[in-house]
Amino acid sequence: MLISLASCSSKTPLDEQVVVPNEEIPTMSMKNATYVTTSGGIQPITVQAKTISIDDKTDTAELEGFSFSQNDGDLWGTAQKATVNSQTHDAALSGDIVIRKESDGFEVHAQSMQWNDEEQTIQSGADELVSIVFDTNNTILARGFSGNLKTNLYEFTEILEGVVRQ
Repeated sequence: MLISLASCSSKTPLDEQVVVPNEEIPTMSMKNATYVTTSGGIQPITVQAKTISIDDKTDTAELEGFSFSQNDGDLWGTAQKATVNSQTHDAALSGDIVIRKESDGFEVHAQSMQWNDEEQTIQSGADELVSIVFDTNNTILARGFSGNLKTNLYEFTEILEGVVRQ
């Protein structure tokens, strides 16, 4: 038994409409960009990123492959990605994060962090592993990190390795 199916149409490919899903297109996209921002009375922060996509409809900016530093050089850092609220300047950072505050000799390494701009705080998840380097030669591995950059108060839920001496 042989079954043969065939189809033909009088329409050419140019007659057919291409339907594109309703994709959100950012208001602005920049590659290899440098962006300077300021908020909360702190020193201006310069951000350099492989890509920055800003969406005015959702008040968000998506950054990839970025670094940042304050103009006075005291605070700097890097991460693979960030989603920033363009109104509040709060941010969710992810991927190979390093944040350093030179005046405190303090550096934190993590895979995900939350930045609260108004409070000037950074925080990891409660179970998130973080590595903290201070005074250039002391390192601890901890969970549940939170740090206040205004008061220089840094806390951990649990220290897994290392010692903090006063």
